[in-house]
Amino acid sequence: MYDERDSRPVYGAGDLLWKIQPGLWYGFPDFWGDIPLTHSRFDQKKKECPPQFLLAHHPNCPPTPAAKLAVRGSSDGFDFSRNPCFGHCGEAFIAEFGDIVHYGNGKVRRPVGCRVIRVDPCSGVVNDFIINRGNEAGPGSKECNGGVERLVDCRFNSDGSVLSVVDFGVMTDEHNKPTPYPCTGVIWRVRKACDDSCCVSGAGETGPADFHPRGEPIGRPVNVDSDRKARGQYVYMKHC
Repeated sequence: MYDERDSRPVYGAGDLLWKIQPGLWYGFPDFWGDIPLTHSRFDQKKKECPPQFLLAHHPNCPPTPAAKLAVRGSSDGFDFSRNPCFGHCGEAFIAEFGDIVHYGNGKVRRPVGCRVIRVDPCSGVVNDFIINRGNEAGPGSKECNGGVERLVDCRFNSDGSVLSVVDFGVMTDEHNKPTPYPCTGVIWRVRKACDDSCCVSGAGETGPADFHPRGEPIGRPVNVDSDRKARGQYVYMKHC
């Protein structure tokens, strides 16, 4: 939503999950959630004054968001669980592309995002659902484990028993610009296993997955038919 760059940089503001109510104003461009950008928390690392209001009058005090997500996580497509057999009914499953730090828009100590999170919209509690093994839980190419890279969307199937996750593929920051690598995208499928854990399988150009949802064992990649590939390509082109 906001970033630390250009003519009005905002420091330390992550993505937000909203419960939409008709007729309300949600604070853009002068609030992050229910916090005004004039608050001292948005000082540019204490070197500059925080941003000033752009609007002369605000329609209402913005409501509190359902959840506040990681700074630079780049939250993208999401869906809600609705099948008790899969679990976590009513929670939002959100694909996070992850940080791409370039063009002087700050630095991060360790990779952010590159995972699927689940969010309880009632409490605002955020939990990792799919995350790579490794010291930093970064993209699979960084952790060298063949896991997920840059996730852009996730959707449950018609009965809510399988979660499909669209992975953009490998993207690095070379020559001070984002650099994607062709033929590295994949669609992951997540289903509940008979031992009450979750199994993950994929189809695409990447090798066997070596990551885990909620710390549980996973499955191996499998092939998908041409119809599913076509649907995956449609989602990929829509969001990438």
